[in-house]
Amino acid sequence: MWEWCLDWYDEEFYAESPVDDPVNTTPGSFRVVRGGSWDDGDWNCRSTHRVWSAPTYFDRSLGFRVVSVSLP
Repeated sequence: MWEWCLDWYDEEFYAESPVDDPVNTTPGSFRVVRGGSWDDGDWNCRSTHRVWSAPTYFDRSLGFRVVSVSLP
């Protein structure tokens, strides 16, 4: 599943962003989505692959990943 991210998409953001955990919080027209989905080739299915999408767009291969953390 392509994963919605907090970041707003800006093609130039990574050229001047912090190295560790950069997040673009400056509002724009598109949000970042990452990771590819079940119907993409393996070249798309990695967390470093990012594209943009309109926040109002929906599709069966775009959403959120649910994470569960077990505490000791």
